[in-house]
Amino acid sequence: MLLAAALAACVNGGSVPAPADLPASLPSEAQATASPVSGPLISSTGMQIPAEPGDSECLLRATFLQDVAIPDNTSLQPETPFTKSWRLRNDGSCVWDGAYALTFLGGARMGAPRTTPLTHTVLPGGTVDLSLEMIAPDQPGAYQGFWKLQDPQGRLFGVGDGGRLSFWVKVAVLPEPMGVETLSPNPDQTADLAPTPLQEVLVSGSAALPPGVAFDLDLGQVQDDAGADIVWQGSARQADLSGFGSARIGRPRLLADSEAAPQCRDEPHSAEPVAAPELHPGWRVCYWTDQGRSGYLVVVEAGEALRFEYTTWAE
Repeated sequence: MLLAAALAACVNGGSVPAPADLPASLPSEAQATASPVSGPLISSTGMQIPAEPGDSECLLRATFLQDVAIPDNTSLQPETPFTKSWRLRNDGSCVWDGAYALTFLGGARMGAPRTTPLTHTVLPGGTVDLSLEMIAPDQPGAYQGFWKLQDPQGRLFGVGDGGRLSFWVKVAVLPEPMGVETLSPNPDQTADLAPTPLQEVLVSGSAALPPGVAFDLDLGQVQDDAGADIVWQGSARQADLSGFGSARIGRPRLLADSEAAPQCRDEPHSAEPVAAPELHPGWRVCYWTDQGRSGYLVVVEAGEALRFEYTTWAE
């Protein structure tokens, strides 16, 4: 009895906590693992699980690998249906899934939807062929449409350094061939029906101008002082395009190749700059160089740098 009393006194003395001192409830296994994880997860097999699209550390970036179908400058008859396909690689850390979409930026949409959800899941490092059903425009000329990807939060991203550049489709719509039953023109009208001669090209190419850099459109090269014709100036977020020296530029507009030469010859020009938000991908800006030559540039991207394609005609 003395031994039993001693044992009871030891327990009641507090060396073992009473049930009232325990926590009201213990966290379940699900509660214990519910906190967000910012880094990559490791599965029970030891394989790394890619970051989820919503993770704050998730990087959005793609690399253009090739045109699977309809490479640049493919010739098509008017109103011909076609499928454009790009092959891209996921070089970011996000998982692309059905919440991601192909999104139209500007230029010629050619009947494609403005947004098209992805139909495949693409892990980081994986490749995917992205396709769109399109229809060639009904008028002859060169047409180009610009596209990017969009994540579930609406953020746009593309290819190139930092994923800032768009990818595109570029086709040439041919004039419809004349049918065998087409009547021959009246000889008295031959002069009126003669095609307008093509303008001779002096120089053409593509360029990317950071803010503060000027460009000579007569020579097709960066030019710091005399001879420069345009300059991309201001900060990266608030840049604008201006004529340099005696050169002048027109207002941005959407023109086909067949319209560019007559429009650029006749369009009024001024020294007024064009702000970056007005420079939509695929739109053209006519210009007149300091040497008195006319031409146009096609906007590819107006962001931290102005990326464009240009054509200057000979006198």
